[in-house]
Amino acid sequence: MAATAVDKILIIAGHLEVRGSITYTFNLCKGLMARGCEPLVLCTGGPMLPAFQRAGIRVADTDSLGKPVYDLFAFRRFLRSVAWERFKVVHIQHKSLLRKGLRAARALGVPSVLTVHHFFEPGERLRIPKKSVRGVIAVSQAVREDLVNNAKIPRELVRIVSTGVDLEAAGTCRKSRQKNEAPVIGTIGTLTPIKGNEHFLRAARALLDRGIEAYFVIAGRGEESGQLRKLAKELELTRNLTFVPDFSDNYEVLRALDVFVNPSLREGLGLTVLQAMACGVPTVCAASGGIHSFVIDGETGLMVPQRDPNSIATALVRLIEDREFSNKLAQNASKMVEQEYPLDKMIDEMLDLYGEVVREWNEPAAV
Repeated sequence: MAATAVDKILIIAGHLEVRGSITYTFNLCKGLMARGCEPLVLCTGGPMLPAFQRAGIRVADTDSLGKPVYDLFAFRRFLRSVAWERFKVVHIQHKSLLRKGLRAARALGVPSVLTVHHFFEPGERLRIPKKSVRGVIAVSQAVREDLVNNAKIPRELVRIVSTGVDLEAAGTCRKSRQKNEAPVIGTIGTLTPIKGNEHFLRAARALLDRGIEAYFVIAGRGEESGQLRKLAKELELTRNLTFVPDFSDNYEVLRALDVFVNPSLREGLGLTVLQAMACGVPTVCAASGGIHSFVIDGETGLMVPQRDPNSIATALVRLIEDREFSNKLAQNASKMVEQEYPLDKMIDEMLDLYGEVVREWNEPAAV
């Protein structure tokens, strides 16, 4: 690697939960390591920590990121302890970690970049100090437009870096997928209202009411877990439904599924959908945000209106009853992910951005 290359990156990741933004971080680190870089992930533990460690990703498991101001000194001590590594850039993995990431960048005397995965709430703003944050990465065109139009971030500061899928891991998942007698239909994500899991449950009830025997999986944790379990009981789904709160990665769940459903009401990109596609699992998605960038209705997946359980059920019937169509959909989607969303493409674009940011940072000020 050239002497001027960005080989040392401090990644501010927070809690390593099983969700899209952490999968993004995991893939980013694996891709960077394959290029000879040495990322260090600063986190507060979490269920995906063992997966990071098994992959050989260096992780500093410290709870100083998750604590309030009174732990500022502990955080500073940690940064001093790793300053000898001479990081070239700090990459902040979520907008909620911006302040902590900026603190780290200032302490280390290096520039920072921020990845934004989600849309902003109405009226929400993000204060971006241009002196420290030299690039804001949007995971999709929809997120970029939201950052510029709603969060009021200067357009020239925001760029899209294609989110990459680990095709090797997806290929292993595809080869080891289970063959189920009755279809297994599932969704993966944090259990919050915005993810639309209520509509998934109502679609499950509608499918069973149409006389189709199937089993359903909701994989994830979150604030809505109790309400969803209560609703499942009210809908008399308990015999056909499994909640999976603990799993090491999305592929562990995807290899058990015949169809993947994304009922989310707002989706910055939809990395889990891309993973399902790469694994050869046909998908049904509610129309939202970044999903539009890769789900072509009837070609790479089935698109349905938001908050519409009956439309989800109708789409599921089509996939279950027309296996030839379902297989063609899955093949088209898998090929599209291989062409448009390979991890190598993401790493190429990320290293270009890192290099540009570091060069600008090191340029002498104009006299």
